[in-house]
Amino acid sequence: MKRTLSSISAAAIVLGTGIPMVLADTTSTTPSYTQVGTVAFQFNGQTVANPYILDSQDSGNTTAFAPVYYFNQLLAKAGIQATWNGSTHTWALTAPNIDASKVQVAGGVGTGNTTITLNGTTIKMINTFAAQDPAGKKGDITTYFPAYYVNNLFAALGISATWNGSTGLAVNTQATALTAKQTAATNVEVNFNGPVASGTTVTLSQNGVNYTTTATWSGTTEVTLNTGYNLPAGTYTVTAGSLSGTVTIAEAVPTSIEITTKGLATVSGAAVNYTVLDQFGNPVANPGSITVSAYDSTNGSLITGSAAGSSNSVSLNLASGVAKNDNVVVTVSDPSYALTATTVIPVVGVTNIASIKLGAATENGTTNLTTAR
Repeated sequence: MKRTLSSISAAAIVLGTGIPMVLADTTSTTPSYTQVGTVAFQFNGQTVANPYILDSQDSGNTTAFAPVYYFNQLLAKAGIQATWNGSTHTWALTAPNIDASKVQVAGGVGTGNTTITLNGTTIKMINTFAAQDPAGKKGDITTYFPAYYVNNLFAALGISATWNGSTGLAVNTQATALTAKQTAATNVEVNFNGPVASGTTVTLSQNGVNYTTTATWSGTTEVTLNTGYNLPAGTYTVTAGSLSGTVTIAEAVPTSIEITTKGLATVSGAAVNYTVLDQFGNPVANPGSITVSAYDSTNGSLITGSAAGSSNSVSLNLASGVAKNDNVVVTVSDPSYALTATTVIPVVGVTNIASIKLGAATENGTTNLTTAR
């Protein structure tokens, strides 16, 4: 069961003092915890501190806790002033350029013994506790914050941060690494662990040869490179300034068929439309050899049909023996890739045009309007 604190400390840790000032409250209750060891707190690839981490329970889950002082250091480097008040259990953040009313921390405000404010507005509540800092002198009591929730807070503030229980917390206000993955036969998606400077050129190459691509950015941390044609299978290199990474490209192959027609007309040559998709969920322009079979499950009769090559449509003969509201079971197959799709399509009959209603007629300057006789 989670144990909380009635009062953690009577003083404050103020950013910029260099040394956390904490006066312990001997009446407070500290939950049981396990000393894990040190991890790295990094900012743009540079280690700022190596705090000791404590594991304790929060909401029934084992969570890593770190001293608030070191979170303050990272926020300061990101341009946010942070002040911890142990008397009121308030972590006050000041960032004039951020609108607190638009900040939404994952999980909502929540509950806890500690309040986090941004420019005076409460944005999150969490549970914290006071404990001996193994890095300090005996009796140096400091306040520990749950790394998971602080990481979510950083994200809500627009700060790219990644928490790893084994390595620590990495905050990036500029990209220090990239990853890439294939999202289509023609596309490679590149993700950065921090913002990329405007105007950065991202290239795709193989064996020293650059491929011509069109770059479409999503914010400052993601870009999609499009070649406009299917890339040959192989390993490629993605480069952005001093950053680089590799991506493995696979040949796009048909992996599924999707029948899109929702209703059939009782005519000869009723069309059943379908789409062949590759492993990325994108339509395949030239599918293999398509076959079609169909029968009326309402009256038990077979229906003749034929495939129309690679036009993504098959034709069924519903001119006779099929009535409105019958259900037709249609199967479209591609033996070349062992793909099959089956669906039930209702017969909706034939739609006849009963009348045409025209809007106001206007002279276009070239055609004379005459009254019908």
